[in-house]
Amino acid sequence: MLEYLASPTGSRGLAGPTYEHPLVGFNTTEEVKQFGEFTPDSVTIDQLGANNKKAIELMRKAGWD
Repeated sequence: MLEYLASPTGSRGLAGPTYEHPLVGFNTTEEVKQFGEFTPDSVTIDQLGANNKKAIELMRKAGWD
């Protein structure tokens, strides 16, 4: 499934209706072009995982069940 979603066809189907940044060269609608170039975050998956427990605690405290 991931392989399909990362393919040009899957990217077009997933990113098109949601106006997300797709794979390079796909979903070149005017709305998406206005977003500008995609700049990925510099945070690593390990860093996200290290803060996940605290983030969940904060969301629950704020009422985001």
